[in-house]
Amino acid sequence: NDQVLPFASAFLANVPANAEEIDAWVGPLARMVAQSQSAEASGEILAVLLQGAVAQEPEWLLTSLEGMAEGIRRNRAYDGATPSMVHMDALVADSPAGTVLADVIAQSRSWVADSSAPLPVRLHAIRMQGYGSFADGGELLAGLLNPQEPQGIHEAAVQALAMMSDPGVATLLAREEAWRLYSTPIRKAALAALLSRPERVAVLLDAMESGSIQPWSIDPVSRGRLTSSKDETLKARAVEIFSKVEKSDRNAVYEDYKSIFALEADPVAGREVFKNNCARCHKFSEDGYEVGPDLTGIRSQPRESILLHIIKPNSEVLAGFENFVVETTDLESYSGIMVAENESTVTIRGALGVENTINRENIESMSSASLSLMPEELEKVMSKQEMRNLIGFLKGEK
Repeated sequence: NDQVLPFASAFLANVPANAEEIDAWVGPLARMVAQSQSAEASGEILAVLLQGAVAQEPEWLLTSLEGMAEGIRRNRAYDGATPSMVHMDALVADSPAGTVLADVIAQSRSWVADSSAPLPVRLHAIRMQGYGSFADGGELLAGLLNPQEPQGIHEAAVQALAMMSDPGVATLLAREEAWRLYSTPIRKAALAALLSRPERVAVLLDAMESGSIQPWSIDPVSRGRLTSSKDETLKARAVEIFSKVEKSDRNAVYEDYKSIFALEADPVAGREVFKNNCARCHKFSEDGYEVGPDLTGIRSQPRESILLHIIKPNSEVLAGFENFVVETTDLESYSGIMVAENESTVTIRGALGVENTINRENIESMSSASLSLMPEELEKVMSKQEMRNLIGFLKGEK
């Protein structure tokens, strides 16, 4: 820690204007400073970032500010109830850098909705809003959840909203028009955000009771979390909701879906089915995220076996890929596979490859659900032809 500040100062003071891939350095460096150093030291580095060579490139600057905001969020010396961007503003208040920061934040909000802006710049600008207040960025982010925006924009918007603590977040994420729009990966990301806080769970249950969200769209692992809630009122409501959901016979579904092998597969279309429904948690060649098992070698398996794993994902859960649920003393909840643990921390990797490291002293409870992260009833989000195309892609059929 003693060397972080002098290294950061020297590094940033000597960044050439034409340097390449500096964004890969400035984000982690800014996060390290803000997480480990005093507010005064962080203010010094922030001023250098805002007025040095890094400030000349929008992507570099947003990357560094995003890193600093994340470092502040992790640093217990700051009031966690106050958004990181508010803390950042205080670090350089009443200085020329403060004026620059205000201009950058205002510009970032304009980039959020600007479809002509470079995609990397937009994504950084969207994620930056998650470190601000809901009043400033909530509706702006919600406006991105429309059919005209690509999945990557939806993903960044949902993740930014999830970082905010305002009760309005849950209402936005659980809106019927938004829920119907979500692709499978985005719906799962939104569901993870709704399950992360008790007050959000109540909004989710409200939406299911009103019919805005169909209970069948909630995967078995999430259903289990809801029906075993420590809050008896929420638990009773969840049990009542899911007791009305007709349980499908997975064996009967499997037997029925064997008929897809009479169809001709389109592997090219199957790749798109994979990207939309599987890539959130599985990697296949260059597509997807490494959360569940890598499927690149699955083509050696019989196609009936692949179909069985899709229809009945809980029939076999590989060791090391069990779903863990970690609940913290701050009433936050994380779900995913455990990728690392030591004496002081546990790291959980969830959907989209997002990792969260939790201090053991902050863990209220941790348990394995003994269920796959992969949801049952996946066949309901695709046609039989799409299922055939997916298996054709995974098998490498011509």
